[in-house]
This record gives sequence, C-alpha cells and structure tokens, in this order.
Amino acid sequence: EGKQIETCFEWSTGPWKSEVYVYSPEVILECAAQVEGDWAITHGQFTNVWVLYDPTGFFPRLERLALFQPQSMFDTAMAEEIVGDIYELVGKVRNAREKAAYGSLPLYEIHTALHAAWLLGLAHRHLYTTSSVLFTESLGLSERPDGYDALCQAVINGTLSDPLYNIALVEDYWQGVTTWANRRGLPIETTLEKILTDEPN
Repeated sequence: EGKQIETCFEWSTGPWKSEVYVYSPEVILECAAQVEGDWAITHGQFTNVWVLYDPTGFFPRLERLALFQPQSMFDTAMAEEIVGDIYELVGKVRNAREKAAYGSLPLYEIHTALHAAWLLGLAHRHLYTTSSVLFTESLGLSERPDGYDALCQAVINGTLSDPLYNIALVEDYWQGVTTWANRRGLPIETTLEKILTDEPN
C-alpha cells in the first residue's frame, strides 16, 4: 500500500542470499506496461508468478499489461534495439578491426548475440524462461535473421578466439538483421532533418 514505493532488500546468510523487491501498485503496473529492448528477459517476472495471496485479482491485470501492449510499442523497441544497441556494437567491432585491437572482440560478440536474442523475443512477444537458456530458446523461434544462428552458436560453443572469423560473423548478422528489419517495415534509417521535423513542439 502507498505510492511511489520501490525498495529492494538484499542480504546473504551463510550459503544463500535473498533479494526482495517491494513496489506500490502504480509503480509495478508502470513497469509492466513498458516495452524496452530487454523486454523478453525482464517481463517474465510479471507473467510467471506463484500467487500466494491476491484477493483483488491484481496479478492477472499485471500479466495483461506486460503482454498486450500495442504493436507500435514493440516496433519502436525493435528499431531502437537495432540502431541504438546492435549497430553501436557493430561499430565497436569495426573499430577493433581497423585498429587491430582484438582484446574486447569476444565481449562485443557476446553482447551482440544477447541483443540479437532480445530482438527476436520482441518480434515474437516471447518471454525467455531464464537467461541461462536464452540462446537455446531463441534458436527455436521462427524467422530468425540470416547470420543469427552462426553468431549465436559461436557464443554458445565459446568459439570466440579467431578475430577475423568472429568479425565476419558479426558483419554477416548485421547484413541479415537489416534485411529482416526492412521486411518488417522497421524504421532503422532516417536523417536528422526528419527527426527534427517529426519532433513535437
């Protein structure tokens, strides 16, 4: 009960730890209604709930908010994921290639695969069971971008030591995901002029 409550209690005792979040209703409802890039891994907490006590039917309402937002919100999140996160990582990979500075390439590749899996989750409105099975679950989703499977398998198998091979995997995926986005009509290219024109006063 109350308003604007968002508190976390976290502690360890011997061989275990506990983490308990306390939210007021309007805070958790607002969280459930958001659709952002990591939606596929964050919003399972609103739908996979073991209800101990719910006399007002709050948790079904929470689940509906998490799952049934307008398609436009998912499209916006997907476009932002591609441009804001995946393309930024592709840029880091290209910079590493130009400078022959390969020390962080495995990290960039893992992060690219992670964002690529989140993107698939958004496209299918699929909530991953846990982060530990995210990559294997993603390979079961349909209409994966060209290059995704090879990138994902490289991360799963830990074959990240050959810089030129792994740069090629990221580039192949980038070509695949841009084609995939265009088929879906996702706006991943624009101009500053258009952004400023479309910006509300």
